[in-house]
Amino acid sequence: MSLAHDLIDAALAAELSQNELRVFLALLRQTLCYGKASDALTYKRLVHLTHVRKDRLLPALQKLLDCQLFSQNPHKTFGQSFHIHADFLAQTQGHIYAPSLTKQRSEFRESEAVSEKKTHTVLTVTKYKPDTTTVLNANELPYPPSFSPKMQQAAAKMLDGLTPDTARDCLLLLSQRLQKGGITSPLGYLYQLVQAARQQRLDCSSLQPTPPIIPATKPQASLYARLQALEADIQALDRLYQLADTPMDAPTLRQRQLKLAEYQQLRQCLSATANRETG
Repeated sequence: MSLAHDLIDAALAAELSQNELRVFLALLRQTLCYGKASDALTYKRLVHLTHVRKDRLLPALQKLLDCQLFSQNPHKTFGQSFHIHADFLAQTQGHIYAPSLTKQRSEFRESEAVSEKKTHTVLTVTKYKPDTTTVLNANELPYPPSFSPKMQQAAAKMLDGLTPDTARDCLLLLSQRLQKGGITSPLGYLYQLVQAARQQRLDCSSLQPTPPIIPATKPQASLYARLQALEADIQALDRLYQLADTPMDAPTLRQRQLKLAEYQQLRQCLSATANRETG
Protein backbone atom coordinates (compact mmCIF):
# COMPACT_ATOMS: atom_id res chain seq x y z
CA MET A 1 0.00 0.00 0.00
CA SER A 2 1.14 3.58 -0.56
CA LEU A 3 2.27 5.94 2.17
CA ALA A 4 -0.75 8.17 1.54
CA HIS A 5 -3.09 5.19 1.91
CA ASP A 6 -1.47 4.14 5.20
CA LEU A 7 -1.63 7.67 6.63
CA ILE A 8 -5.27 8.15 5.62
CA ASP A 9 -6.27 4.75 7.02
CA ALA A 10 -4.58 5.59 10.32
CA ALA A 11 -6.37 8.97 10.45
CA LEU A 12 -9.74 7.35 9.80
CA ALA A 13 -9.09 4.72 12.47
CA ALA A 14 -8.23 7.45 15.00
CA GLU A 15 -11.80 8.86 14.77
CA LEU A 16 -10.58 12.45 14.53
CA SER A 17 -12.87 15.42 15.03
CA GLN A 18 -13.52 17.91 12.22
CA ASN A 19 -10.84 20.32 13.47
CA GLU A 20 -8.36 17.45 13.86
CA LEU A 21 -9.12 16.29 10.32
CA ARG A 22 -8.52 19.81 8.99
CA VAL A 23 -5.12 19.94 10.71
CA PHE A 24 -4.29 16.47 9.40
CA LEU A 25 -5.15 17.49 5.83
CA ALA A 26 -3.05 20.66 6.12
CA LEU A 27 0.02 18.70 7.30
CA LEU A 28 -0.57 16.03 4.64
CA ARG A 29 -0.75 18.79 2.00
CA GLN A 30 2.47 20.48 3.14
CA THR A 31 4.47 17.23 3.35
CA LEU A 32 3.39 14.24 1.25
CA CYS A 33 1.58 16.24 -1.45
CA TYR A 34 4.82 18.16 -2.06
CA GLY A 35 6.91 14.97 -2.02
CA LYS A 36 8.50 15.79 1.34
CA ALA A 37 8.74 13.99 4.68
CA SER A 38 8.63 17.20 6.72
CA ASP A 39 7.86 20.92 6.56
CA ALA A 40 8.52 23.87 8.84
CA LEU A 41 5.34 25.82 9.59
CA THR A 42 4.38 28.62 11.93
CA TYR A 43 1.15 28.32 13.89
CA LYS A 44 -0.10 31.36 11.99
CA ARG A 45 0.41 29.51 8.70
CA LEU A 46 -1.47 26.48 10.05
CA VAL A 47 -4.35 28.71 11.14
CA HIS A 48 -4.46 30.15 7.60
CA LEU A 49 -4.46 26.69 5.99
CA THR A 50 -7.02 25.06 8.30
CA HIS A 51 -9.31 28.03 9.11
CA VAL A 52 -9.24 26.84 12.73
CA ARG A 53 -8.68 29.32 15.57
CA LYS A 54 -5.33 28.98 17.32
CA ASP A 55 -6.90 28.08 20.68
CA ARG A 56 -8.63 25.15 18.97
CA LEU A 57 -5.74 24.38 16.64
CA LEU A 58 -3.26 23.46 19.37
CA PRO A 59 -5.42 20.72 21.00
CA ALA A 60 -6.22 19.30 17.56
CA LEU A 61 -2.53 19.29 16.66
CA GLN A 62 -1.67 17.57 19.93
CA LYS A 63 -4.16 14.79 19.12
CA LEU A 64 -2.33 14.08 15.85
CA LEU A 65 0.98 13.93 17.70
CA ASP A 66 -0.51 11.60 20.34
CA CYS A 67 -1.86 9.32 17.58
CA GLN A 68 1.67 9.22 16.09
CA LEU A 69 0.49 10.39 12.69
CA PHE A 70 3.05 13.21 12.72
CA SER A 71 5.92 14.25 14.98
CA GLN A 72 7.11 17.75 15.87
CA ASN A 73 10.62 19.16 16.34
CA PRO A 74 11.83 22.70 17.13
CA HIS A 75 12.84 24.91 14.19
CA LYS A 76 15.03 28.01 14.58
CA THR A 77 13.16 30.11 12.00
CA PHE A 78 9.53 28.98 12.00
CA GLY A 79 9.31 27.70 15.58
CA GLN A 80 8.49 24.08 14.78
CA SER A 81 8.89 21.51 12.03
CA PHE A 82 6.35 18.74 11.42
CA HIS A 83 7.42 15.29 10.20
CA ILE A 84 5.53 12.26 8.96
CA HIS A 85 5.93 9.82 11.84
CA ALA A 86 8.94 7.53 11.60
CA ASP A 87 6.75 4.40 11.80
CA PHE A 88 5.21 5.25 8.41
CA LEU A 89 8.52 6.28 6.83
CA ALA A 90 10.14 3.02 7.91
CA GLN A 91 7.74 1.09 5.67
CA THR A 92 8.83 3.13 2.63
CA GLN A 93 12.56 3.04 3.50
CA GLY A 94 12.61 6.85 3.40
CA HIS A 95 11.41 7.10 -0.21
CA ILE A 96 8.45 9.41 -0.84
CA TYR A 97 6.77 9.59 -4.23
CA ALA A 98 4.33 12.36 -5.12
CA PRO A 99 3.34 11.90 -8.79
CA SER A 100 1.17 15.00 -8.88
CA LEU A 101 3.96 17.59 -8.86
CA THR A 102 7.70 18.03 -8.51
CA LYS A 103 9.50 19.48 -5.53
CA GLN A 104 9.54 23.27 -5.52
CA ARG A 105 11.09 23.85 -2.11
CA SER A 106 14.02 22.63 -0.07
CA GLU A 107 13.55 20.19 2.81
CA PHE A 108 13.71 23.05 5.34
CA ARG A 109 12.75 26.59 4.42
CA GLU A 110 15.33 28.82 6.08
CA SER A 111 13.78 31.93 4.54
CA GLU A 112 10.85 32.94 2.40
CA ALA A 113 10.94 35.44 -0.46
CA VAL A 114 7.33 36.37 0.24
CA SER A 115 6.43 37.40 3.77
CA GLU A 116 3.33 35.91 5.36
CA LYS A 117 2.33 39.46 6.32
CA LYS A 118 2.72 40.89 2.81
CA THR A 119 -0.49 42.15 1.25
CA HIS A 120 -1.20 40.72 -2.20
CA THR A 121 -2.28 43.29 -4.74
CA VAL A 122 -3.44 40.97 -7.53
CA LEU A 123 -7.05 41.13 -8.64
CA THR A 124 -8.73 38.01 -7.26
CA VAL A 125 -12.19 36.69 -6.64
CA THR A 126 -13.44 36.63 -3.07
CA LYS A 127 -12.88 32.91 -2.40
CA TYR A 128 -9.31 32.79 -3.77
CA LYS A 129 -6.50 32.52 -1.20
CA PRO A 130 -3.01 32.93 -2.76
CA ASP A 131 -0.43 30.30 -1.82
CA THR A 132 2.73 32.03 -0.55
CA THR A 133 4.74 28.83 0.00
CA THR A 134 6.21 28.99 -3.52
CA VAL A 135 7.44 31.97 -5.51
CA LEU A 136 6.57 32.41 -9.18
CA ASN A 137 9.55 33.12 -11.47
CA ALA A 138 8.18 34.75 -14.61
CA ASN A 139 11.39 34.09 -16.58
CA GLU A 140 11.00 30.31 -16.29
CA LEU A 141 7.41 30.09 -17.54
CA PRO A 142 6.63 28.45 -20.93
CA TYR A 143 5.23 31.46 -22.78
CA PRO A 144 3.95 30.82 -26.32
CA PRO A 145 6.67 31.56 -28.94
CA SER A 146 4.47 34.26 -30.49
CA PHE A 147 4.47 36.33 -27.28
CA SER A 148 6.47 39.56 -27.43
CA PRO A 149 8.29 40.84 -24.30
CA LYS A 150 5.42 43.25 -23.67
CA MET A 151 2.87 40.41 -23.90
CA GLN A 152 5.00 38.28 -21.57
CA GLN A 153 5.04 41.12 -19.05
CA ALA A 154 1.25 41.46 -19.25
CA ALA A 155 0.84 37.69 -18.87
CA ALA A 156 3.14 37.64 -15.83
CA LYS A 157 0.92 40.21 -14.10
CA MET A 158 -2.15 38.03 -14.74
CA LEU A 159 -0.39 34.95 -13.36
CA ASP A 160 0.88 36.70 -10.22
CA GLY A 161 -0.37 34.89 -7.12
CA LEU A 162 -0.72 31.45 -8.73
CA THR A 163 1.55 28.55 -7.86
CA PRO A 164 4.26 27.78 -10.46
CA ASP A 165 2.54 24.55 -11.53
CA THR A 166 -0.83 26.25 -12.01
CA ALA A 167 0.76 29.13 -13.96
CA ARG A 168 2.52 26.64 -16.26
CA ASP A 169 -0.75 24.77 -16.79
CA CYS A 170 -2.47 28.00 -17.86
CA LEU A 171 0.27 28.80 -20.37
CA LEU A 172 0.39 25.25 -21.73
CA LEU A 173 -3.39 25.24 -22.21
CA LEU A 174 -3.08 28.58 -24.01
CA SER A 175 -0.34 27.18 -26.30
CA GLN A 176 -2.51 24.16 -27.11
CA ARG A 177 -5.43 26.40 -28.01
CA LEU A 178 -3.23 28.69 -30.14
CA GLN A 179 -2.02 25.68 -32.13
CA LYS A 180 -5.62 24.76 -32.93
CA GLY A 181 -6.30 28.33 -34.08
CA GLY A 182 -9.39 30.48 -33.72
CA ILE A 183 -8.12 32.78 -30.92
CA THR A 184 -8.10 36.49 -31.72
CA SER A 185 -6.96 37.66 -28.26
CA PRO A 186 -4.40 35.36 -26.57
CA LEU A 187 -4.20 37.56 -23.46
CA GLY A 188 -7.99 37.57 -23.17
CA TYR A 189 -8.08 33.78 -23.35
CA LEU A 190 -5.27 33.58 -20.78
CA TYR A 191 -7.29 35.83 -18.46
CA GLN A 192 -10.20 33.36 -18.64
CA LEU A 193 -7.85 30.47 -17.79
CA VAL A 194 -6.39 32.37 -14.83
CA GLN A 195 -9.85 33.16 -13.47
CA ALA A 196 -10.81 29.49 -13.76
CA ALA A 197 -7.62 28.52 -11.91
CA ARG A 198 -8.33 30.98 -9.08
CA GLN A 199 -11.79 29.42 -8.69
CA GLN A 200 -10.25 25.91 -8.76
CA ARG A 201 -12.19 24.84 -11.86
CA LEU A 202 -9.33 24.79 -14.39
CA ASP A 203 -9.60 21.69 -16.60
CA CYS A 204 -6.08 20.29 -17.10
CA SER A 205 -7.16 16.90 -18.41
CA SER A 206 -5.65 17.60 -21.84
CA LEU A 207 -2.24 18.10 -20.18
CA GLN A 208 -2.26 14.79 -18.34
CA PRO A 209 0.30 12.33 -19.74
CA THR A 210 -1.13 9.28 -21.45
CA PRO A 211 -0.91 6.40 -18.96
CA PRO A 212 1.49 3.73 -20.16
CA ILE A 213 -0.06 0.66 -21.72
CA ILE A 214 0.40 -2.26 -19.36
CA PRO A 215 2.23 -5.11 -21.12
CA ALA A 216 0.13 -8.23 -21.57
CA THR A 217 2.95 -10.33 -20.14
CA LYS A 218 2.63 -8.77 -16.67
CA PRO A 219 1.15 -11.24 -14.15
CA GLN A 220 -2.62 -10.79 -13.80
CA ALA A 221 -2.48 -11.10 -10.00
CA SER A 222 -0.23 -8.05 -9.65
CA LEU A 223 -2.45 -6.05 -12.02
CA TYR A 224 -5.55 -6.79 -9.96
CA ALA A 225 -3.64 -5.91 -6.77
CA ARG A 226 -2.60 -2.56 -8.25
CA LEU A 227 -6.17 -1.93 -9.41
CA GLN A 228 -7.51 -2.57 -5.90
CA ALA A 229 -4.82 -0.36 -4.33
CA LEU A 230 -5.68 2.54 -6.66
CA GLU A 231 -9.40 2.16 -5.95
CA ALA A 232 -8.74 2.11 -2.19
CA ASP A 233 -6.56 5.25 -2.42
CA ILE A 234 -9.21 7.18 -4.36
CA GLN A 235 -12.03 6.13 -2.02
CA ALA A 236 -9.94 6.97 1.06
CA LEU A 237 -9.16 10.48 -0.24
CA ASP A 238 -12.81 11.14 -1.07
CA ARG A 239 -14.01 9.89 2.30
CA LEU A 240 -11.42 11.84 4.25
CA TYR A 241 -12.25 15.19 2.61
CA GLN A 242 -15.96 14.45 2.92
CA LEU A 243 -15.60 13.89 6.65
CA ALA A 244 -13.50 17.04 6.98
CA ASP A 245 -16.18 19.01 5.09
CA THR A 246 -13.54 20.91 3.13
CA PRO A 247 -12.80 21.12 -0.63
CA MET A 248 -9.84 19.16 -1.98
CA ASP A 249 -6.76 21.35 -2.54
CA ALA A 250 -5.11 21.55 -5.96
CA PRO A 251 -2.06 19.26 -5.35
CA THR A 252 -4.23 16.51 -3.85
CA LEU A 253 -6.81 16.92 -6.63
CA ARG A 254 -4.14 16.46 -9.30
CA GLN A 255 -2.81 13.40 -7.47
CA ARG A 256 -6.35 11.96 -7.44
CA GLN A 257 -6.75 12.66 -11.17
CA LEU A 258 -3.53 10.77 -11.94
CA LYS A 259 -4.61 7.81 -9.83
CA LEU A 260 -8.02 7.81 -11.53
CA ALA A 261 -6.45 7.91 -15.01
CA GLU A 262 -4.17 4.98 -14.18
CA TYR A 263 -7.12 3.10 -12.65
CA GLN A 264 -9.25 3.54 -15.78
CA GLN A 265 -6.40 2.53 -18.12
CA LEU A 266 -5.61 -0.55 -16.03
CA ARG A 267 -9.25 -1.57 -15.89
CA GLN A 268 -9.58 -1.29 -19.68
CA CYS A 269 -6.45 -3.40 -20.13
CA LEU A 270 -7.75 -6.14 -17.83
CA SER A 271 -11.15 -6.07 -19.51
CA ALA A 272 -9.57 -6.42 -22.97
CA THR A 273 -7.43 -9.33 -21.76
CA ALA A 274 -10.47 -11.08 -20.31
CA ASN A 275 -12.39 -10.65 -23.59
CA ARG A 276 -9.55 -12.18 -25.59
CA GLU A 277 -9.36 -15.17 -23.26
CA THR A 278 -13.12 -15.82 -23.41
CA GLY A 279 -13.27 -15.22 -27.15
